[in-house]
Amino acid sequence: MSLKKHFMHAPLTVVAVGGVALSLFCCGNGTNKAENDSVEESFAVDSVGYVDSLRVGGCLATCILAADYPVSGNEALVKNVRGWIAEKMSYSLVISPDPQNSKVFDGIDDGKVLLDSVGTYLLNQAKVDFDDFENRDFDISYEYIFCVYEAYKTDTYVTFSSNNYFYLGGAHGGTSVSDAVFSLKTGEQFGWNMFVADSLPALKEIIKNDLMTEYFKSKDADDFRDALLVNPDTLPLPSSSPYFLADGVHFVYQQYEIAPYAAGMPGCVVPYSRVMDMFTPAVKDLFTAGR
Repeated sequence: MSLKKHFMHAPLTVVAVGGVALSLFCCGNGTNKAENDSVEESFAVDSVGYVDSLRVGGCLATCILAADYPVSGNEALVKNVRGWIAEKMSYSLVISPDPQNSKVFDGIDDGKVLLDSVGTYLLNQAKVDFDDFENRDFDISYEYIFCVYEAYKTDTYVTFSSNNYFYLGGAHGGTSVSDAVFSLKTGEQFGWNMFVADSLPALKEIIKNDLMTEYFKSKDADDFRDALLVNPDTLPLPSSSPYFLADGVHFVYQQYEIAPYAAGMPGCVVPYSRVMDMFTPAVKDLFTAGR
């Protein structure tokens, strides 16, 4: 059973923990998972979660973790998706200078064990901070909200999405998103390698034009330039991987990657028809198999 049928990269659901209402953004990208009886039913996920909090004096840390964790299916697929989920969940550890921040909880059969390990680690690190803050009579709240979910599935591939949010004080928290596409048949993971290398310059132009007209709705090139933190003439490709949903290929930039925080996470959706010739043969097979 998946976490939800509808997900998006934005806070939507309010969860009360320890008397504090938190926005949990594991809930919706507005796209239905494919409802098709011919989808490879052997691949199945189970929804697992971890919710806990820690209070030391006037300091409060809240940790909410959730994942659609593979429990059966193609061995290579299950292994690769579990490894990807472990990598996304352990991203949370990079905010700590502790040597354990490089630990990747891979090879774990039980998703609950994975989430318990990450959640316990985060709250233990928060306690170290809070013990010090208490001695200095300083109050603060930490929030860790991480979600990995099955976003979309067809007869040939499955898309997984990850949302990570943390708040450690300051004006606002930080959010990152990441996605990956996996072949149901082979378990192969597709990111930027879904495109032929020579096609990337042309793809970048498509993304730039769509950002300017659709996301920023700029009236001209100068207006678009003013909306960015980078030079649009040398606009980089997003650091996060492109991914497939029902409406096309999605491209998303992280907070501050190309634009101010107020601009959110700039992105665009490119219909498959516009980029089909840019895909590698292996990716084209995902769209032609079974037809």
